[in-house]
Amino acid sequence: MSDFLLGDYRKNSGAADLLWRRTDDGRPALLFAVPSDRPEGDTVRYTRAGVWADRALTEALHVEGTGADAGRLVWAPPPGASTAFAQDDRGAVFRLELFLADPANPRAPLSIDVFEAAP
Repeated sequence: MSDFLLGDYRKNSGAADLLWRRTDDGRPALLFAVPSDRPEGDTVRYTRAGVWADRALTEALHVEGTGADAGRLVWAPPPGASTAFAQDDRGAVFRLELFLADPANPRAPLSIDVFEAAP
């Protein structure tokens, strides 16, 4: 569906830091962007890539991806409410407030609210 709506993601989107999709095993996950996700010619300059449990970005929630997600940092949020943190390529840290109703149901809603975290 996203291919149909967006076409070539790299060409038609901004410089996303996080992507959402289902992993090979069908679990919904946040994936940290890799250079091939970014617009052509864009250089990635993250100091702390990934998805973290704390604002200081010291406690990783992400794991190394496998299969189609090899080379990516992947976090599959648990059912219910959760909080995570991620840094953008400018160095700003963002708080992510997520709610995942049912990871087994492909039509179950996932909501993500993003807030810039205060220093």
